[in-house]
Amino acid sequence: MSERVRALLTGIRAKDNRTMLDVFDEMGARERGKLLEMIEEELSRPPAIAIIGKTGVGKSSTINALFNTHLPISHVEACTQIEQEVSFDGAILKPGAKSILVFDMPGLGEDIDADERHRKTYARVLERCDVAVWVLAAAGPARAMAYDQIMIRDVVSKANREAAERLVVGLNQIDVIQPGQWIDRANVPSREQKESIRHRVEDIKQKLLKVCPTLTAQRIVPYSAVKRFNLLPLFEAMLNACPDRRAWVLDDRKDIKSYTELIDPDILARVKSSMEGT
Repeated sequence: MSERVRALLTGIRAKDNRTMLDVFDEMGARERGKLLEMIEEELSRPPAIAIIGKTGVGKSSTINALFNTHLPISHVEACTQIEQEVSFDGAILKPGAKSILVFDMPGLGEDIDADERHRKTYARVLERCDVAVWVLAAAGPARAMAYDQIMIRDVVSKANREAAERLVVGLNQIDVIQPGQWIDRANVPSREQKESIRHRVEDIKQKLLKVCPTLTAQRIVPYSAVKRFNLLPLFEAMLNACPDRRAWVLDDRKDIKSYTELIDPDILARVKSSMEGT
């Protein structure tokens, strides 16, 4: 058994709180061989993620923040008319990281005829993906939100129930929601902005849950890719939406960028000192 597989089995717990490694050790030789073969086969297939959203909502920065990739933020052009299958490996990933597969989907809202073609593309690709992340600009105008609401209803909810169950909606760019401002030194929203974020997110959740009944509030996650804020809940939502047999493969690729690296070192030192004194 490879160290990678051993680490995975150790990190997974059964309902009786035993690790899967404990369960594995109790299996017969034949069963262990079959399980190892299945695990290695699943690990050899990189997790497939459909990343959906208009140009400028932060699709690339979201992938970079969740998987510590180095994809150029400006690589997506508004004129993309077909899905692009991008395997993140080699120079795009940090040394030693494992590959992931991302379907960069064509943008919607540019042309009525093109949108009709894209609906079929979305339905086909969503069936192949382990999870789909629809990225919205949380701070965008209400009119733009209404269009995404219609697209989620028509492209996902009506197209394929299983695909809809694998959908996560990320509300990116909450750091620029107003009124209020982001406190850069502490890397947190101000009290006023926090309240603005709460109202905005609740409004978006109500609108989305109305058009896509299979969505749950837990799979609609506000975050900031640039500030690395609230990324763990976003990734956990992706794991929950992913089919069970593929969720642990996705978790194996997780490499979330550190949120605390963007906090002023003096503030971190004071927090650490305070915690040590309690």
